[in-house]
Amino acid sequence: GEVTKLPQRREALTIALSALKIPKFREQQVIDTTLEYMKSSKSGFEETLLRYKRQGYSVLSERYRFDDFVDSLSRMSQFSSPDHSPLYMGDPWMRDGHKYGLGNIALFVANGLMLGIEKDDTCDELNEYRVSGKYALSNSCGQQGLSYQDMVCESSDVPDMACQVDPDMYITAVTSDRTLGAPPALQCGPRSRIPSSGYWDPAENAESDEGEAFANLVGRTDLEGCCWWGRGLLQMKGPCAFGRLNYYLGARAARENRKSMYKDVDFCINPEAICGSQFRHELVWISALFKWVDRVQNYEDGEW
Repeated sequence: GEVTKLPQRREALTIALSALKIPKFREQQVIDTTLEYMKSSKSGFEETLLRYKRQGYSVLSERYRFDDFVDSLSRMSQFSSPDHSPLYMGDPWMRDGHKYGLGNIALFVANGLMLGIEKDDTCDELNEYRVSGKYALSNSCGQQGLSYQDMVCESSDVPDMACQVDPDMYITAVTSDRTLGAPPALQCGPRSRIPSSGYWDPAENAESDEGEAFANLVGRTDLEGCCWWGRGLLQMKGPCAFGRLNYYLGARAARENRKSMYKDVDFCINPEAICGSQFRHELVWISALFKWVDRVQNYEDGEW
């Protein structure tokens, strides 16, 4: 008789814990413990991770700042939406549960080091991949055989979640590789303004003559609609990724009367806001943490 009542007792316990807000208390407790551990690790973190090479010297990043990172961890751990998880900061029911959260943070940082900080402290994607020994200026449209403007959302997403590709959008990246002889910053613009794009020749340390068309790996010789290159620590790219960021954290969330971190920032109108707006020092982290939760932390495939 008593054994058969066990499920009911468990249900009653769950209701009681919820009424007392104990699960929420424990979640906040593990978040606070994880953040305190991070704050205590500031000097070592800055000394070993937030540095890049400049003219042979190891330099502390001016763009990826530790205090902004910790603040972003706190904000993303508190972010909540009915259909989107917050940043995982640890297991509230395990002994030393914060260590699981620290493991998640370590994996995040490890993935981001080589994409942003170690690449000359950049925020914008760099023009890195050669075609016949030259750097196509149309690499802003996509590198390694990708077409960034065609990176659409899955059918399971809100149908119109992706940003609309505006052919008239004109943007020049605010960051680029400052190494002598490196290609200029990525750029996009309509054919009416930039009829064709050429190349950067590292041997000559010069750009091709105006009007000389040169294709990237997917055959693009123009820059129209090519404003969706990677940005932030994890190089968020494509209309879907920026659209999801805007839907959950940007101007679209505010327009639809949902909670928004950046109600005045429309990432679909200005994807360069991650690197060039007044919020850039936090957005290099926030955009990356959002992508991490979106693409890695929430990944499910069979037993994974």
